[in-house]
Amino acid sequence: IDLVMRAPASPKGGFRAGPYAAAYMEYERAAKAAGREVLSPLDERFAVDGPKTEEERARAGEAGVTVVIHPNSPTGDVMGLDALEALAAAIHAAGKMLVVDESFMPFLGPDWRAASALAILDKFPGSLVVINSWTKLWSCPGLRIGSMVADPALIKEMKKQQTPWSVNTAAQDFTVAACADVAYLEKTWSTLPDWKTRQEDLMRALAFTPNPRSPAWVPWVFVECHSPEAAAAANAAALAAGCPVRYCKSFGLPSCIRLGVRDPKFQDVLQDALLKDPVIAKGVAARGAAANGDAKH
Repeated sequence: IDLVMRAPASPKGGFRAGPYAAAYMEYERAAKAAGREVLSPLDERFAVDGPKTEEERARAGEAGVTVVIHPNSPTGDVMGLDALEALAAAIHAAGKMLVVDESFMPFLGPDWRAASALAILDKFPGSLVVINSWTKLWSCPGLRIGSMVADPALIKEMKKQQTPWSVNTAAQDFTVAACADVAYLEKTWSTLPDWKTRQEDLMRALAFTPNPRSPAWVPWVFVECHSPEAAAAANAAALAAGCPVRYCKSFGLPSCIRLGVRDPKFQDVLQDALLKDPVIAKGVAARGAAANGDAKH
């Protein structure tokens, strides 16, 4: 992450996130540390079609480095590959760089590469970079294992700026062993969609709204709680119950939370704790009263 922002091989200019108003913030931190100006995010309509007009293509190519989180954290939105390719084309034409962070793409299933930016990498040599943090898939954040895929000439230049011994031997050995654990991957792929659907249903029972655009394979649930008070209450109740959630206030979304997709027995522990919170219980009661009123009419 730091490398793509500070390396001389990266185009000069500002940093832009896109096409979501809220996204993983580590790239912004790295951009600021490298002295890059932080530009406003790309419009969310780019997530559907990519840049279509000359004006939109020009805007797409303004930043030195544009970063798309794919799927986006915290919202769970996934940019279609056609839209991603259109964005990459505009950035490539401008001589700038598109970084696609795909740390959660492998959760899609055994054919995840077909939906990945890796599928279009050869079309944009020198301007398209795909980054993956493998600690998400294997639940080992402390090991700090990541990879960068790009045009060989660009990788060669990037490696000149890479910190020596950036990945220790224990982490490397773990990665080799984890790659061979096919049973773990298959269980993850087969279990995740049902568990996520169940978690979303539980959130709806609390009068919260899960993001309907987030596919079932994305390994978290992004939830609109409809008030900062409800989101703060959910955060506090979850932490007290030993099932912490991510309060999204730091993303500029104070009425939202993000939940990891847990084993159903732990989902139930969390749900019980949330139902006991007075702020959340009041919202559930209000929704029930509104539904009864609608039924009478």
